[in-house]
Amino acid sequence: MTAPSSTSPSFLDRFEQAFLLLAGVCLVSVVAAQGWQVASRYFLGDPPSWTVPLSTTLMAHAAMIGAAAGVRRGTHFAFTSLADAAPGPIKRFLKALSHLAVIAAGLLLCAYGAHLVLLDAGAKMPGAPLSLGLKYTPLVLGGALMALFGCEALVARPKTEPQP
Repeated sequence: MTAPSSTSPSFLDRFEQAFLLLAGVCLVSVVAAQGWQVASRYFLGDPPSWTVPLSTTLMAHAAMIGAAAGVRRGTHFAFTSLADAAPGPIKRFLKALSHLAVIAAGLLLCAYGAHLVLLDAGAKMPGAPLSLGLKYTPLVLGGALMALFGCEALVARPKTEPQP
């Protein structure tokens, strides 16, 4: 499903854009942290230990947000050959089944990620003064967004399909 193309953006359009902006901030922060890592190593001779764990956590956030946006836009990884070749009612059933699979996967990522966040909340990341549970927050965030966008795709009729 591509992003809705109405003249005024919907709540979920703005919601998606806000998270894509957050993903962009995460990527810019990764570049800044790694730049500081290189500069402090070669010019100051004392590289900080926090830049790598912070960068990997931020990169995971950006990747999971991007994956969720791909789910919403219908550009994420999918096998559609069977559904595309099927006749009308079977095609709708297979597409609904696909959206249900996305919702289930998103909820599973969210639930298991939350379990891991809570499990490791008391531990510290090696090399950084951050909770180790932060490492798993991309699963919670990305999974929740995927489930939300999967529900939207399940409920909304794609604009490209003919109306009966």
